[in-house]
Amino acid sequence: MSSSILFIGLQEDESTLLREACSLEDYTVEEVSNVVMPPRDQVDPDLVILSTRTPQETLSDFASQDQLRSRMLLIVHEPDWEILQDVAPFGVIAARSSLDEIRYRLRDAFQRKGEQLIRRLGLLQQRDGSVWDMLPSTDWVTGLNNRMRFLQELEKNISRSKRYNRPLCCLLARINDYEDVRQRLGDELMDDLLEEIAGILEVSIREADFLARIRYDLFGLILPETDKENAHVVRERVQKRFEHLHI
Repeated sequence: MSSSILFIGLQEDESTLLREACSLEDYTVEEVSNVVMPPRDQVDPDLVILSTRTPQETLSDFASQDQLRSRMLLIVHEPDWEILQDVAPFGVIAARSSLDEIRYRLRDAFQRKGEQLIRRLGLLQQRDGSVWDMLPSTDWVTGLNNRMRFLQELEKNISRSKRYNRPLCCLLARINDYEDVRQRLGDELMDDLLEEIAGILEVSIREADFLARIRYDLFGLILPETDKENAHVVRERVQKRFEHLHI
């Protein structure tokens, strides 16, 4: 059974590329006009997509429906779209995003939904990991662990660190101006760049460390048995290797 997505008040230029991305990912799409919101008992989508262009009256009606609001992914047109990252439960999509980027954001949203469900069911602490094993564990571009696996591994390491009073550090590596870089390079070269960045990070850490791509522009490193001083050493080593990366 495919996942369902509800578009609310999207303009034609917004919905066209989204529909193509949903089709490639095998998501079922329903659409609501700018004026009429469906009765609460008639819609139960897995994800809801709105836009900062959606008329105010439609947004007001939408805001009154907790069931839909809690599943929101937002298309943002403003240049300061990063400010709105935390407004929507499942993140935002920059209006100028490419098809591949939209597909990544949709996958990420459904992955977050899976994480949310696991937490609600109280299954995060299951030792056998059977529930986690049912969910995707790798990033589809770089082949690294994804955010789901990162959170699982971080939970384990925090628990171990507290139990045995051992040091633990976590580093985050972010690609600055990600959307601008993607626009300049194009999708294919951007994917090549992401793979190159992943490779640099992989050779910069120990076998015991854990590396993941946890957001479109963000990589996470978990460093067990590592204090702040040694974490700074790792950070400096990574930064030095990135100095030779030309974008």
